[in-house]
Amino acid sequence: MAIAPYGYAYEKLLGAMEIMATGKGSRPERLARAGKQYLLPIRSPKMHKLPADLAASLDSLYRELTSVPPPTQWDNSFDATAQRMSWQKAERLAEQLFSLFLAVVELRRQA
Repeated sequence: MAIAPYGYAYEKLLGAMEIMATGKGSRPERLARAGKQYLLPIRSPKMHKLPADLAASLDSLYRELTSVPPPTQWDNSFDATAQRMSWQKAERLAEQLFSLFLAVVELRRQA
């Protein structure tokens, strides 16, 4: 059974949207959880197969969500970044994630 165009990216971004909308925790905590569970698996262009502009947006979002190095080898950059994230940055990144999701929805509609 063939997966619809951009189906894997759509599935992962939909999961990220669910965490953002219904997940527990602060917005930075939800962004970290969405990043770990749903953005990390589609970071590779081989996995998401998105056009260049959306791939750049995904890469930019991923880099911002992992911009703080983990304090120990047992921690991760998503959580370390979330702990230091301002509410303004969290709001901007949540909007960027939502815009990326909407763009993939539109790609699938046009396919």
